Amino acid sequence: VGSVAVSQDLFWTRGFGCGDAIVVNGKRVVVNDTMHRRVRKTVDLWVKTTSEAVRYGRRPALVCPLVRRQP
Repeated sequence: VGSVAVSQDLFWTRGFGCGDAIVVNGKRVVVNDTMHRRVRKTVDLWVKTTSEAVRYGRRPALVCPLVRRQP
């Protein structure tokens, strides 16, 4: 499971909260942070190394929330 930061517009309008699991381009990740409010419609995927980040690059993504379980 990966880790991401989401822009605040997604955080507030789409309901992606800290600790929520979402799917980004078919990969399950957990929202762990938000970005500065000037950043819009962005998900920042955390990776371990700079070379891995460069290899992945910037790309458009399909972001879907996972269904939350009711307690």
